[in-house]
Amino acid sequence: MTGAQGRVVAMIADGMRVTEIAQQMRSSVKTISSHKSRAQRRLGVESTAELVLAWEMLRSRGTPGRDSPG
Repeated sequence: MTGAQGRVVAMIADGMRVTEIAQQMRSSVKTISSHKSRAQRRLGVESTAELVLAWEMLRSRGTPGRDSPG
């Protein structure tokens, strides 16, 4: 997973919406949605809820760095 994808997933896991993430990262909603979709594919999940669960599992296993699961 790229650093940008990891940051987006971490922000989603923290409860932020794609539009809020786009504003904070100074990117377009389309770019943020792309990062989210690619992260979902990489983690083998389909929904946002599954994405957050997968992310939390990776973090709880001690995967190095908040931005680098996968």
